[in-house]
Amino acid sequence: MTKNPTRKPISPPTVLDIFLIMLCALIWASAFVAISIAVKEFDPIMVATSRVTIGFIFLISYVLVLPFLAKRTNWPSGRNNWLKLGIIALLYTAVPFSLISWGQQYISATLTSIIMGSSPLIGYLIAHFATRDEKLNSMKILALGLGLVSIYFATDFSNSTDDTSSIWSIVAILAALVCYSISGTITRTITNGSTENLSAAVLGLGTIALLPALWLTGQYPSDFGSISSDAIWAIIYLGVFPTGLAYLIRFYLILKIGYTAFLTTIFFIPVFGVLLSAILLGEPLTINTFYALALIVASLIISRIGAKMAAKSLQKE
Repeated sequence: MTKNPTRKPISPPTVLDIFLIMLCALIWASAFVAISIAVKEFDPIMVATSRVTIGFIFLISYVLVLPFLAKRTNWPSGRNNWLKLGIIALLYTAVPFSLISWGQQYISATLTSIIMGSSPLIGYLIAHFATRDEKLNSMKILALGLGLVSIYFATDFSNSTDDTSSIWSIVAILAALVCYSISGTITRTITNGSTENLSAAVLGLGTIALLPALWLTGQYPSDFGSISSDAIWAIIYLGVFPTGLAYLIRFYLILKIGYTAFLTTIFFIPVFGVLLSAILLGEPLTINTFYALALIVASLIISRIGAKMAAKSLQKE
């Protein structure tokens, strides 16, 4: 595999990168709370379409303002890059957003957050086989193990899989994780375009994919006047923060530190998700959450060591 001619090699996370990882995890964890509120009054495809469309409006507005702030940006070029962006749009927005929104009709925000913590296992394996510079090493495997143990401690949903709907909801969310992992790996292969423009392009393509689906299914409210303000604000929040702002952070981190290091974000989502679900939705909070937090912090430190080891190994080649 040839080296990317325009992208810089991945580098170990800095203090700022770790802060952005934590912020991204907090924003994404809050998304499951907002989805739980939204799906009570909106159909899942409506939730997915609305959040992607609002996220696109947020990001394209940001991109259009940047030149006035003396920041130069550029759109990706080349048919191959745009084809990849189209695939990313489907695998990161249209498909997983619809699957997660559908799944949260039947399971709690707490359980959804915990399931999301299993994403690194899929991501590490895909990145190992699909990329040149994100191979597994002993530290990454150890970090992954600690992350999975932390998810075990945070798990308290023994009664959540009693019915068929709950089981299929879990399957749907796991399928969404596969989509996220594949899209993250593809992101590292984009050869040009600034972070802001890439993010806006993906959400724009996702909007193009979802709007016809919404129209064909007819799953939108006939009377918006009957929708509560809580549900409407939940949709707006989903579009601006977990979709718009967080996606901007995601693209920046993947291109800078690599998808494997970025996966550390997922380790924090179960803990933040459980805490926010308890505070905002009144879902149960147990002592195991605090055990999980300690293990996740340990996994972050070890993951950073693993990233440094990988970077040094590449420099010797």
